[in-house]
Amino acid sequence: MFDLKSVEKAVRYLADTDESCAMAKARVTAGKERLKTTLAVCFLDAPGSSVRERDAEALSSKGYRDAVEEYADAIADYETMHNKRVRAILQVDIWRSVNSAKAKGVMT
Repeated sequence: MFDLKSVEKAVRYLADTDESCAMAKARVTAGKERLKTTLAVCFLDAPGSSVRERDAEALSSKGYRDAVEEYADAIADYETMHNKRVRAILQVDIWRSVNSAKAKGVMT
């Protein structure tokens, strides 16, 4: 199940990814803002006489599509790391619970 070596590995992973997880989260936040800014710039640069035409042009522009892709990649990177960190935390919690139960004689 979970031995001390796997728990140590999980704790090491958590310690090693503190900063990179925070940076990944920051890229998500920045990406969301960049998406709004890119859409606004593309809207202003879009040809068209009506708001609807300019909006359609901005939403279909290469700049906006690139910003959407970058934002999606940032979310995927962050969520992947976040999920691995949650799994590592659960692994440590399970190991603690099992060892506590063993110490109390509830498990063998």
